[in-house]
Amino acid sequence: MTRQTKPAVSGSGENSLLGLLIRMYWMAFGNLPLLFLPILIIKSRTPEFTRRDVMFIVAWAALAIARLADARFFNPVPAADVRKYILGLTGVSAGLIAFGHIVAKLMS
Repeated sequence: MTRQTKPAVSGSGENSLLGLLIRMYWMAFGNLPLLFLPILIIKSRTPEFTRRDVMFIVAWAALAIARLADARFFNPVPAADVRKYILGLTGVSAGLIAFGHIVAKLMS
């Protein structure tokens, strides 16, 4: 008997390489800028809106879009789960950036 296997890289579905990369991005690597950019804001001691804030917003948006894309095209999950993730991401992100600016203002 010969066993047929699926190709390792396919256009869509849970087993695609693109789906894996997107999932790794929103679950792990995409969160790193959200952790380090507030630290850089604190170290710069500039509480004003700077390019680091823009980078933070772009990182937040990229995470939200990656989660939506993963849920829509690669790993179907209920919309409620995606909403919970994005709401949690937004709350934590707002807290981190606010913390970074408050500490930077206190240190300036």
